[in-house]
Amino acid sequence: MNILSVHKGQDTGGQGWRMTDAFRRLAPDWNFRSAYAPNAFFYLDYPRDVNPWDGEVVKRLWKQADVVHLHNNFATAKIMERLVGRMHYSYAKAKKAVIHYHGTTFRANPKVHLAQQAQWGATALVSTLDLWLLAPEQTQWLPAPYDLEWLYAMRKPNRTKTIKIAHAPTERGVKDTDSFLAATDRLKAEGHAIEVDLIEGVNWMECLARKAKADIYYDQVLLGYGCNAIEAWGMGIPVVAGGAPDTLAEMERRFGTLPFYNASKDTIYDALLALMDKQTRTEYAKRGLAHVQAYHDDRKIVEQLKDIYTRVAA
Repeated sequence: MNILSVHKGQDTGGQGWRMTDAFRRLAPDWNFRSAYAPNAFFYLDYPRDVNPWDGEVVKRLWKQADVVHLHNNFATAKIMERLVGRMHYSYAKAKKAVIHYHGTTFRANPKVHLAQQAQWGATALVSTLDLWLLAPEQTQWLPAPYDLEWLYAMRKPNRTKTIKIAHAPTERGVKDTDSFLAATDRLKAEGHAIEVDLIEGVNWMECLARKAKADIYYDQVLLGYGCNAIEAWGMGIPVVAGGAPDTLAEMERRFGTLPFYNASKDTIYDALLALMDKQTRTEYAKRGLAHVQAYHDDRKIVEQLKDIYTRVAA
């Protein structure tokens, strides 16, 4: 089957590329291609398959695709359908599609997106459970895929007595970075031997390399957990994160336990203080690694996507 994952904006969290890589390694009989254009977060420099997104190659791949995997909205699909002359007065002639919601745009106005989704007749996926809770009947959760063996091989254990805490925000306000820094300043003032690695403005591979040296990773405390947390867990690093009560309740229902050390904006210090204890860090590292193995292993995601695409194409 021919699949094209395409979006005129960023490859959110590098998920499109990782799907492409996973299908090439694990399902070579499928033709999965992806195309993205850079935006404000271009410095992350995720690997690419097809570049640029609006070239003749993408038009050819669009025509060949049995299913198109869209991201965040239908803007790209409308452009591509017009470019190839396949959509005129209705969506009936348009490509069979999967729409994959990743965050801000869907969170801000789900009703608009759901209306477009219904009009297009698309199958909807969401990257995180807080998004799923906005439309549980119209969407399904697709965990972000990772090559876990590759991630774990990147780990560089810290052999010093200083505890290294990493944090990699793309938007400080969303990640409550100021609250995190206040918490680490307090720990330092109390005499704890810690080093903070604030990872900003660097590409994805450098971010991973620096994260791999951490003893603790702080993600964010508003939305559950994101790709940064998954990467840390895959390396065997415990994570501090948090979310809204309904998101946390859904995670506990699905997972049985929270994979991260739960914190709010006001309890980041308490969470980090608890993780100063090596035994506690080990416990949460094991909990996080077991979680990604159960839900984010790209071998499982490929099988999930194959089933979704087959149903959509049929």
